[in-house]
Amino acid sequence: MKLPPAWEAIADAFAATGNYSAEQIVRNAVERCYALANKPVRALTSAEITEEYQKTYPADKPTRADFTVIRAILAAHQRKQQEPETVTFRAARNRNDHSEIYMAKAYSDWTGSNWEWLPGEPQTIEVKLP
Repeated sequence: MKLPPAWEAIADAFAATGNYSAEQIVRNAVERCYALANKPVRALTSAEITEEYQKTYPADKPTRADFTVIRAILAAHQRKQQEPETVTFRAARNRNDHSEIYMAKAYSDWTGSNWEWLPGEPQTIEVKLP
């Protein structure tokens, strides 16, 4: 996947470590975040809005004014979802046999799981989702 320069820099941040599997995991995570961040917004149809509206007001159909307000609220919600957000990932491994490496949100709690953070200095990446 062709990434913009800022995203490519995040993906390349682990290249200097010499750990090929960690580098590939980071690149995959960055590519998936980029794809998700650029996924087109899907709007509700009038029929879908009417169906949801009638769950609260079964005897009524939304008026033109209702549709205007509902669509304005949905647009505001969609804009909020597209605001920049920073997510920090850190590499972890399978606690039992170290056979798998996994990128997880840095605040993940591994209590009672088969995962543990990689030893040594934490190698974290920050991804700013647009």
